[in-house]
Amino acid sequence: MKLTDMPLSEGALDLGLRLGLDIVVVSALVLGLYLRRREQRDFAFTFLVFNVLIFLVTYVLSSSAPGVGVAFGLFAVFSVMRYRTETIPIREMTFLFAAVSIAMVNAIAGPGVSLVGLLTANVVIFGVTGFLHLRWYGDGLPSVPLRYERLALLAPDARALLLDDLRERTGLDVVAVEVVELDLLRDTAMLKVSYKAQREG
Repeated sequence: MKLTDMPLSEGALDLGLRLGLDIVVVSALVLGLYLRRREQRDFAFTFLVFNVLIFLVTYVLSSSAPGVGVAFGLFAVFSVMRYRTETIPIREMTFLFAAVSIAMVNAIAGPGVSLVGLLTANVVIFGVTGFLHLRWYGDGLPSVPLRYERLALLAPDARALLLDDLRERTGLDVVAVEVVELDLLRDTAMLKVSYKAQREG
């Protein structure tokens, strides 16, 4: 399709509506859900920028040559996600994939997809991601695994002493502890220690 095939006002309106919907949904996902009680703002920046860039690239490519454009867009997206320089935690990878999926759904949806269908697709992606995130990670607190040797402090009535000991040893504001594994041969336990992240600046 040539640029002159579509009136400028019609093309701008289509792009504006799609981009507006995309930004609203991904902002709700990242700013309203992911950052609700988390501190990884660098990841949030990545999710938002990835979403907008993937949307624009995919929209332009799919408008000019749908088959080749979509194939190239998918290849580029998964190449970037595969050949990254820093390891991303599974939860963050899931949010990144959701942000990319929202961008591609809004950019590729053709004339046969109604506005209701497009809204439904966005709501489903946001709803499923949000429900599962809150179901398994409702506290939104960062956590670290820790091997611990003072088994006597794992008793329910010693919970306060356990938290104080972990805070003193780690320097973290520990708020919750979960026993993942007990090794009675070595008299140690593997703990999942959740803590409040400190704000920078």
